[in-house]
Amino acid sequence: MSENTKRAILAGAKQLFIRFGKRKTSVDEIARTAQVGKGTVYFHFKSKEEIWDTIVGEEVQKAIGRITEALTKVETAREKLSTYIQVRYQVFGEELDILNIQQGVLDELFPEITEILGKLKTKETDFLGQILTYGIGRGEFREVDVELLSMILVAVLEATGEYWIKQVRLVGAEGAMNNLLNVFFHGLLKKD
Repeated sequence: MSENTKRAILAGAKQLFIRFGKRKTSVDEIARTAQVGKGTVYFHFKSKEEIWDTIVGEEVQKAIGRITEALTKVETAREKLSTYIQVRYQVFGEELDILNIQQGVLDELFPEITEILGKLKTKETDFLGQILTYGIGRGEFREVDVELLSMILVAVLEATGEYWIKQVRLVGAEGAMNNLLNVFFHGLLKKD
């Protein structure tokens, strides 16, 4: 019963955060939406911040799980890098529930969304470093500073993630993603 109650509180809170934003959501509203008393909310969570942190943690774990699963299904380093970027866009576009917020709430929540992306940064750097090292070891990629390139790629993905959240999700990101992959694999220079 207690775990079901906790899940109901989290589900209700997520629904409210998506609709109204974190700042405008109260513990009273969370309790009402979850159909529990306010004391029950505080029995399971110390504060609204702890509820938010729990939801964000679950969303991040869900994203990491989806990406990890997709990477195990491809063999080459190029496929792994392409898959990583494609699935990352899909996760932010389709599956990261807390990002599916109403447009009017977006500006208020943007610092919190940036927090979610920040929590993924270390894991992303690790994922990309492993893919680059794998590709170098297989002779698919030339020798590069893996740590530096991983950080650069994460920065590019963060910037495009911000763009995705604010703009591209309204019109689709497939073209932007394909252009990013094309430039990464082939560069900008014309081949003679």
